[in-house]
Amino acid sequence: MHHVFTALGKRASMDILCNGILSQLFDWGHGMVLLFGLDVFVMVGIERIEIPCLSKISRWKNGLLNIHMEIVGARFKFELRIHFTAYLVFTIIETDVAAMSLRIFIIAACIYTTSSWQHWEYTSFATDDWRDTWGFENGPRGRQGHSMVVWNHSKVILFGGRDNEIHRPHIPRTYDLMEEEGVLHFESYSDKPLLTEYDDTCVPVMECTNLTDAASGNNESCSYSWQFVLDDVLDGNGNDRLDKEESCGFAVSALLYNDIWVYDLDCERFGDLPCDNDGWRVLHPGKRYGGCRDDEGGGRVCDIPSERWGHGAAMIDANTMVVYGGYSQECEDYCDDVWTFDFESMQWEKIMAASPPGKRWKFSMVSAAGSDNTLKAVVFGGHRFWHGFANDNLQENRWSSNRTFPEGGYLNDLWTLGKVTKDNSEDSELTNELSWRQLHPKESCVPDPGIAWEDRNNVRCEILWPTRRSGHAVAFDKERNRMWLHGGYATHYPYPSSASSGAGPGVKRLRDKGVIPYAAHTYFLNDFWFYDFESEIWTEVFPGM
Repeated sequence: MHHVFTALGKRASMDILCNGILSQLFDWGHGMVLLFGLDVFVMVGIERIEIPCLSKISRWKNGLLNIHMEIVGARFKFELRIHFTAYLVFTIIETDVAAMSLRIFIIAACIYTTSSWQHWEYTSFATDDWRDTWGFENGPRGRQGHSMVVWNHSKVILFGGRDNEIHRPHIPRTYDLMEEEGVLHFESYSDKPLLTEYDDTCVPVMECTNLTDAASGNNESCSYSWQFVLDDVLDGNGNDRLDKEESCGFAVSALLYNDIWVYDLDCERFGDLPCDNDGWRVLHPGKRYGGCRDDEGGGRVCDIPSERWGHGAAMIDANTMVVYGGYSQECEDYCDDVWTFDFESMQWEKIMAASPPGKRWKFSMVSAAGSDNTLKAVVFGGHRFWHGFANDNLQENRWSSNRTFPEGGYLNDLWTLGKVTKDNSEDSELTNELSWRQLHPKESCVPDPGIAWEDRNNVRCEILWPTRRSGHAVAFDKERNRMWLHGGYATHYPYPSSASSGAGPGVKRLRDKGVIPYAAHTYFLNDFWFYDFESEIWTEVFPGM
């Protein structure tokens, strides 16, 4: 027990001997336990108990604190604030004496941060609407090319992605064309397939889930699997599997999602066990084909973003997530649409942002905060259809024409998507709208004096910019107002040789063998860059020798 008495006006500062406290620290692997007691003398006002040695313990972090106060000859009310790294602060609100003695016993169990991966188990809380839409019992299921953002500082939001490939029956059949009141109908002779050699034993396994609260009113949702048919050939080579799929009349199809899931990081949990009564929950079940349909004007109208993967997502303000691009069947290949999801109304909205960057997928997209703490989405790079496949492009003009298709292949352009204030002339109100802005290269200049006197003020300027790529990773550094970039993937076009498809007009090949730049060409990149949002200049960081 340490006995300390110090009174400094209305503030009492208690210095506690560090060697005494440290002797009562018990390290238990993932944290430590602190046991000590002290007698203090306090007065009305803000009282501060200093424990300076705790600030020197680098692994001391937020934990559990249990405090017992024994009153000596007085009654009082108090408020308590705890600063685990250095001190305790409590305020005497009401007392019947000007000063008092307190006996404080403190038991602190503190967990410190470790630098290691943790594998958290989780529980799935799929809704009947989600099961009805996708045909599975639980989610989110395995997927790739999805996006994740953090909402409200503690909730992980997952959107979209691609699941394992699925098999669908695809047997060509004969059709009869019928006209009824001026409308053409196709009627299939299901008993007369064009080909008769399909294996009639290829029957799928059907798995159904009972539904009780689906908005559609369906009582069950079923999924079909032909995987057991292929299990017999999994030990063989790839051709065996292809032969089996062909004999069964299977068509391999990608399963894409447009659902939204949320995981609360602040849920109550112990160790690596699942959250107590919490886990992955459905915020929006999604819709098949995005609920897209033809409108009267001949265009397409969608209720939500169509199923996609390889897209980007970022928070554009505290309660709004923006989704852009990706690969989707509704887009026919790569998408350029922009959607926002409001976490208060739980509604999607399609945004017609001005000057869009165009179609792309496998780019980077991250939220960045400006000097006024307003958020913007930053997009870099990615990939889309190569413009060299246009008929007016070939080797002779170095595939330089963009009349048919915009600059494509692998990209290295940089864009921001943020809110801009516009004056609505109709009702004289200011409105916030999303708008794209392209960030163009700038020269970076440094003094470069020469040997001669007249060259003493020479300046050397150059443009530094990362090369084209997709599949790279970025992170926003709020403290330095920078975006960091590493790696990625890029190939040359035409690919894989200079005579491959696209070397001639359109998608045609050249007759010669061409050149394959293997292995001098680096496909997987290992460079490291940062972009400074104040100077708008890229800087490459080189490894130390």
